[in-house]
Amino acid sequence: MEPGTPSKHLPYELQMTGPQELSAILDMSAAGISRVKDRNVLWANATLCRMLGYDAQEIMGQDTRIFYASDEEYQRVGKVLYTGLEKFGTGIAETRFIHKNGTGFDCRLRASFLDRSDPEKGEVVVITDISEIKLLQIQLQQAQKMEAIGVLAGGVSHDFNNILMAIQGHLSLIQMDLAATEKIAKHIRHIGKLVKVAAELTTRLLGFARGGKYRLEIVNMNELCSQCLEKFISTKKDIRVDTCFEPDLSPVEADAAQLKQVMFNLFINASQAMTEAVVKNEALEKAFPGKELRITTANLLVDDDHHYPFKVDPGKYIKITVTDNGIGMDERVQKKVFDPFFSTRELDDMRGTGLGLSTVFGIVKNHNGYITLDSEPMRGASFHVHLPVLD
Repeated sequence: MEPGTPSKHLPYELQMTGPQELSAILDMSAAGISRVKDRNVLWANATLCRMLGYDAQEIMGQDTRIFYASDEEYQRVGKVLYTGLEKFGTGIAETRFIHKNGTGFDCRLRASFLDRSDPEKGEVVVITDISEIKLLQIQLQQAQKMEAIGVLAGGVSHDFNNILMAIQGHLSLIQMDLAATEKIAKHIRHIGKLVKVAAELTTRLLGFARGGKYRLEIVNMNELCSQCLEKFISTKKDIRVDTCFEPDLSPVEADAAQLKQVMFNLFINASQAMTEAVVKNEALEKAFPGKELRITTANLLVDDDHHYPFKVDPGKYIKITVTDNGIGMDERVQKKVFDPFFSTRELDDMRGTGLGLSTVFGIVKNHNGYITLDSEPMRGASFHVHLPVLD
């Protein structure tokens, strides 16, 4: 159809839009737009020229390499865009373009075929300046870090204050009757336990500061999970356990002691969630099927085009899943569940310091892994720990 020729499928205003009007619309666009073939610029709108500081004639026919700071970044973006084009018909990538004057700006590229029936005609690439968005993200991350530091400091102060107050209480009772040796011995034992709690809290905090890794070795997670489960269940006779381990599970290189702490913390969290579910069901006069804990392991391959909402390096992983039929949690709680000292329990509940799941998150992250969570209120929870396999 010739420009300006009416079409019954378009509104009247668009039917009468000719080449000059279309050119003006493209030049007035807030985004840079270009036609590219074999990564060479065939056409660019005025907005893109302004964004990059070039005249139109300067970039026509040029390889888009001139917009990148390095060959590595040029190759990376090309791979991402063309992989997306081949698989989905659209490629999206974020990068940093270099202005003619040498300064840089963050941008998002969206590439689509000019004609899907004939890819040889090249691609249309839309370039959006996201510098302000990136700046806001950095500011938000900084604010979140400061908030986390405040929460951490407040939690540490609260926990140590509780421990010191308890020690002071026992010392006061000892001073009231120095002749009662049996009572004094009992108070000393309690003080010893409190000191142990304080030492454990300090050890966990040091774990955060040092990155969570101490002694690396080759670890079989099937064996490690079995060992942890055997110790844990020996004190939890009311929990029914089901396991499904991958027989050919790949080994990982990790600190076995740290991963044991991960598993114990997940088991403890599951046990407490199931206990809360029992209480909640009794209050609602509902039948509870009994506490059920399920642990599974599997090999997993993460592709380049994974759909995780956060950065995950592609490659081979193992996945350990701990599932309970406990009280579950809503989306609000899920967003905070890995925060230090966050707890859904009452302030006078002394069953933990609120560092259990944040410790899990820190250890897994520092082993170059990641953890995900599936849960709904009153429908239990599944924690999925992913660890990279040994090369």
